[in-house]
Amino acid sequence: INKNMEGRINGYAEITNKNKKLTVESNLQVDSLVYDNFYIGDIEEETHWNDDNYKIQAFLKISRKKQEMLNAEGYYDPNDKKSPLYLSASLTGTPLAIVEPFSKSFISDLEGKANGKLEITGQLTDPIITGIVDVINGGFKLNYLNTHYIINDKITFSDKGIFVKDLKLIDENKNYATVNGGLVYD
Repeated sequence: INKNMEGRINGYAEITNKNKKLTVESNLQVDSLVYDNFYIGDIEEETHWNDDNYKIQAFLKISRKKQEMLNAEGYYDPNDKKSPLYLSASLTGTPLAIVEPFSKSFISDLEGKANGKLEITGQLTDPIITGIVDVINGGFKLNYLNTHYIINDKITFSDKGIFVKDLKLIDENKNYATVNGGLVYD
């Protein structure tokens, strides 16, 4: 990783094999994670190997200033070669600024919050994100145009890409635009 990261990590992992029953458990907490000089928050993660269905059950929670903003749970099935990953994620008042460290080359000054449900499936190296996110009091600067926009609308994630329909944008001069389209995965 070619970015500055800081935070405090605490956790444990346990592996046992009693009476031919495998048990793998882990619990990890990251306190005050900062990525590329941006405060992400606190992360809690738990995984459990389920010997009955041969899947790794996973739970993840990200909180910021004691406010839960992302909660995900699901599994990883190492026997499913096509789509071993399944996570169901809920965003609740998630600050849009949390994606800025990853998008700041083309979008910056992110503000507002996101609510929604997303599913993450596929491979760990090539995840597929589907679902709908509501952007509330959103704003961003499109760096190429050096223009700030306001958004209060829905963004749809599908296995084909990220799409908007009749998305209303307002620029800093109170000019309105309606956007239809998306970013298609290649």
